[in-house]
Amino acid sequence: MRHVTRYTLAVAMCAGLCGLSSEAHASGFAAARFGGPLGNPVSVNPSAIYYNPANLALVDRTQLMLDVNWAYRTSTYERSANAVSPPAVGEHSPEYIAANTGEASVANLIYSPMLGVATDFNTDIPFGIGFGFYAPFGGQAVWDQATSSDEFAGAVDGSQRWYTIEGTIRTLAFSLGAAYEIEPARLSIGFSGSLYLSEVNTIRARNVDGTDNLYSEGRSLVDVSSTDFGIGAGLTWEGIEDRLWISTSWQSAPNISGEMVYDGTLVNTFPPNQDTNDIVFTQKLPDIFRFGARVRPIDNLELRVFGDVTRWSILENQCIISQNDLGDEDPFEFCAIDENGDPPAGNPIVQNLNRDWNTAAGVRVGGSWYLNDRIELMLDLGYDGNAIPDETLEPALIDMNKVSAGVGGIFQLVGRNNFSMSLATTASNIFYFERDTNGAATASAFATTNSKQPSSEGVYNQNIFLLNTALYFSF
Repeated sequence: MRHVTRYTLAVAMCAGLCGLSSEAHASGFAAARFGGPLGNPVSVNPSAIYYNPANLALVDRTQLMLDVNWAYRTSTYERSANAVSPPAVGEHSPEYIAANTGEASVANLIYSPMLGVATDFNTDIPFGIGFGFYAPFGGQAVWDQATSSDEFAGAVDGSQRWYTIEGTIRTLAFSLGAAYEIEPARLSIGFSGSLYLSEVNTIRARNVDGTDNLYSEGRSLVDVSSTDFGIGAGLTWEGIEDRLWISTSWQSAPNISGEMVYDGTLVNTFPPNQDTNDIVFTQKLPDIFRFGARVRPIDNLELRVFGDVTRWSILENQCIISQNDLGDEDPFEFCAIDENGDPPAGNPIVQNLNRDWNTAAGVRVGGSWYLNDRIELMLDLGYDGNAIPDETLEPALIDMNKVSAGVGGIFQLVGRNNFSMSLATTASNIFYFERDTNGAATASAFATTNSKQPSSEGVYNQNIFLLNTALYFSF
């Protein structure tokens, strides 16, 4: 048994260290889809460390979970001539317009592993603990190159280059949780604590004046990271013994307030000059409320419904400040941008990225049919809302209303001598609804150059095919 455990842990850590990535599968850039149809606040498995720590009290014996999401994402962004910065479109040459518009595309295959372990210490005490390593937030993309232009060299990076050429925004979590079941009330209560390791690494085209002027086009590279913490809590009530379970949970925003301060560097290249500066990068990530129920009307059928509300409205902007200019001041007060994009008292911010996102909600329904003790077939259908308004939608962070459909199963491979090993796999597709933001008032309307961005108007399309695979061990 020890050999199996050590081997699995080694595989999981290697997967994480050798290039863990994640992709936004829900609203905003929330990426938690580990567990497949069983990754939810009502299921009992090691993923409860994130979705609902109360369920750790319901784990039987010791369970180990090694889960990997394989995502193939395709996206397109079509930028029209109306998005090109003044002077009027008619005053630009056809070559200039062609180098600054058109359809950009991305097609990336990425993976995201999750390791979870939960145990009741093989005792009759209604108490359990769990540990998990996973990526709750993130996205990564390398956009395809476009047709090169003899006159405008930057055009080869695509029409989306003013927002992203390639980049990563990612949060990794190490979580520890515990739960206890009040048996007379059939009520489980759980709590968790998490350490978050976050990074933002992105390169984009940029001009000092915030326009898409091709004659002065440069590049900006942001590379920053932060370390933060979070807490979680949950409740599960077994309303009808062995038949009905109702759950709710809350995962806090990082640092409770959601405020995250990243440290790193900004490299600006405006030929023939290149400058590197130490910076502070600020953003806020949301807290999440989850709810759900599962019911077993008959022994071989389980039905599930669950959902979440993610408070993306906390993300008002992302801000870059020079370490030298900030000093000992609070970075969020230093960069408290008003509705015109101006910082307070003319504070010398480097760049403000306006977001003004909205709270979003999602719901999923599904079920399991148990063919026998070794085979469980699963179906999963869902809907997730959109967090990003038309005015701030851009290719670096894409979101739409979306529906998902998945089918899969769990197959027990080994089951003897108090040890079992099962393979779970689910194939899902996330269908994103097309968005056309032409005519929206984007950040190009700001007068302040530190908040001004090239117009991100255009037509957006996206699709994600997701293959979830997992090994479950019980001993």
